[in-house]
Amino acid sequence: MRGKILGDTVALPFYFLNGLALRAALNAALHTGEEDLEFVEDCLEDLGLDRELARVLEREAGFIVLLEEEDEGEGPSVRKSDVIRAGGSFTVRVLEEFARKEQGLEGLQHAFVGLRDEVREFREEYRATSLRLEALIAEGDAEIVGLLADVKAVLQAGGVDEHEAEELTAADPQSFWERVVRWVGGAQARDAAEAALWVALDFVPAGTGVKLGIKIASAVRKSLKAGG
Repeated sequence: MRGKILGDTVALPFYFLNGLALRAALNAALHTGEEDLEFVEDCLEDLGLDRELARVLEREAGFIVLLEEEDEGEGPSVRKSDVIRAGGSFTVRVLEEFARKEQGLEGLQHAFVGLRDEVREFREEYRATSLRLEALIAEGDAEIVGLLADVKAVLQAGGVDEHEAEELTAADPQSFWERVVRWVGGAQARDAAEAALWVALDFVPAGTGVKLGIKIASAVRKSLKAGG
């Protein structure tokens, strides 16, 4: 409607996107709803960007650490700084994509240098953990190899053949890690292969109370922090 009267059609979507990205990241981390993520996709579409760019936000939400309950009856919580970094990182990515699409906006990214600096560490952490998982698989790390074997076993028990189970896990560490992070962030499966993988990551082995996906994410992050 604003476009029909030659009004501004950019400021309002960006205004909403800034707040919605934070709320969607928080809800994804706490698994409390997807409505905000749909609104984020609507804002992206209004800006002329691909709705699939919202998958980046799902991935960023996977790096928000859930804190253990301190008081009985209290739900899980998160650090405010983690939510801000996740939402801010996504907003910067949207700005970058928008500046590349539009002409004459070369200075747009420079106006957000400070915000880019804030989220650079967040993005580097994702790249570092992705590379770390690849290295652990290549080195034959006993813990990771065992966890991946468990994931493949669940996949095969669900009807996935051995070759595809390998392709979904150890054969492509970077894609597998991106999916694990998106799963941690509460993302919905995008296809049948992911749906099968989501079931495997949700699986809780006998004698433990921790899902396979959480165990994998924790093992990779702990290995990276240990400088192994």
